[in-house]
Amino acid sequence: IKRRNMLACRYTEMLTSLPLQLPIVQKENMSAFHLYVVRLQASYKDKTYKQVYETLREEGIGVNKHYIPVYMQPYYRDMGFTTGYCPTAEAYSESAITLPLFPSLTDQQQDQVVDVLSNVLAKT
Repeated sequence: IKRRNMLACRYTEMLTSLPLQLPIVQKENMSAFHLYVVRLQASYKDKTYKQVYETLREEGIGVNKHYIPVYMQPYYRDMGFTTGYCPTAEAYSESAITLPLFPSLTDQQQDQVVDVLSNVLAKT
């Protein structure tokens, strides 16, 4: 947990200038940082979420999408659920990207994540 918190602090320091909403951490709490989820700011329009996500994956950055609304899973789609059922959950799903965060992540690996993310989000 200590290492995860150190890495989370590094992410927060290095990502503050990017068009991202970073995790909110209250000083009186200590998170286990199971995940480090960033969200593309609503005002960011240079690339789509899909473009950002796919470019990160293509560059070897192990980002993930957490979470797709349950009713958008194949089982529920087959039952007739469609988009629009929970617009807030859908908006979250289309803006949230989970960055790599695990105790053995090195500072150099984290620097690479930040460098690639910075380049992806750079204005074209």
